[in-house]
Amino acid sequence: YATNSIGISFGDEITFTTMTGKPNVTTVEVSNITATTASSGGNITNDGGETIIERGIVWSKLENPTVNNNDGITHNGVGIGYFISELTSLELRTTYYVRAYATNSFGTEYGNQLSFTTNKSIPILSTNSLSALASSFFITGGYISDDGGAEIVEKGVCWSTSPNPITSDNMIMDTDVGLGSFTIKIPDLNANT
Repeated sequence: YATNSIGISFGDEITFTTMTGKPNVTTVEVSNITATTASSGGNITNDGGETIIERGIVWSKLENPTVNNNDGITHNGVGIGYFISELTSLELRTTYYVRAYATNSFGTEYGNQLSFTTNKSIPILSTNSLSALASSFFITGGYISDDGGAEIVEKGVCWSTSPNPITSDNMIMDTDVGLGSFTIKIPDLNANT
């Protein structure tokens, strides 16, 4: 507007909408899921009118994790744009909830919540000490304490004259499957070997 001794005059009217102050954050789909790790990230397409001073991912076994209430958090720099985070130290066969976050001077805004379940793992077992040893045979076995979240379909003992034998060396399978102890007699060995 302008005013003179004759009166006041106004220019053309324009409209605008103020920014919300909140960043626009989207959580990126969870991928590369293993028994103890996963990947996710975020995409910040608008900073809400103020610089993004922190961004990352929060996750929890409870819904709606926040930067103050989570089982894990990453810090992935500043500013708008796309980023990827590695989620680590996860528990086996556990469902987690994950959200991207972005913080500016107005506060912290969260992306959409996603969920995922960590994978099963390989079985956990130990090898028994030798319970009998002769010149041509020995007796040993093992104890399977955790099936890794999947049914045990085969178990046994493998051996070799080289360290760290594997199933493609010599092996005998137990006739029973499942968790717990098992014992196997390994016959027909060469003496003094």
